[in-house]
Amino acid sequence: MAAALSVVSGCAPKSTKTAAVDGIAPWPSNIAVPEVDHAGYGQFPDYFEIGEVGPWPKILSNQHKRQLEKFADLILPATETAPAPSDVGIAEFFDDWVSAPYPWMTDTRRTVHHGFAWLDAQAELMFKTKWLDLSDAQATEILTMMSESSRESGPLTQPAWMYKNLRELTIGAYYTTPEGEVDLGHVAAQPLTGDYPGPTGEALDHMRDLILSLDLEWEDLPVGPPPYDTSYAFTGDEPK
Repeated sequence: MAAALSVVSGCAPKSTKTAAVDGIAPWPSNIAVPEVDHAGYGQFPDYFEIGEVGPWPKILSNQHKRQLEKFADLILPATETAPAPSDVGIAEFFDDWVSAPYPWMTDTRRTVHHGFAWLDAQAELMFKTKWLDLSDAQATEILTMMSESSRESGPLTQPAWMYKNLRELTIGAYYTTPEGEVDLGHVAAQPLTGDYPGPTGEALDHMRDLILSLDLEWEDLPVGPPPYDTSYAFTGDEPK
């Protein structure tokens, strides 16, 4: 999986809580987060020079990869027709993503390092063991608690943001793999003559229902024939 993924993930607010509240572990604020010192792709990358592994060194530990695989496999469990995220490279995707020197990736890097320390602490409080040693049912109980909590106030604000961020990235990354595209029933690009007519109403209705069922945003997506209403441009804070 490549880290060049168009997923808009909400950025969590800075951590402020330090004390446990009603059986909820405090969100850690003293976990070291690796610094990334790399110029990035720039506006005109040479993909032959970059290659498949990307231009920056990867920073995730094996433990973080395993923790992310467990998280992702509970978000998108394997089915009879679709493999689990851990079987299609979700750990490598996250390693590439959090190692990148861009703002969204920096936020996720902080989320991973603080968040899995929190998950270990919360697992200890609830089940006397670490995140990786939880049963699927126990881990799902914590994830459900995170998903149902407010991102605006309360003792689970940061875990709720973590859940949203990592869930959106997991879904986006998974469904850009060949296996994910097959699971979606994706039809590869077909040659057309004349102007692009855009997706059919039936296709749009299907995609809208699918995206909304995953609790993802729909209204801001650029759909239909170009030109789209939403314009995309470099904001000035991109590394050169």
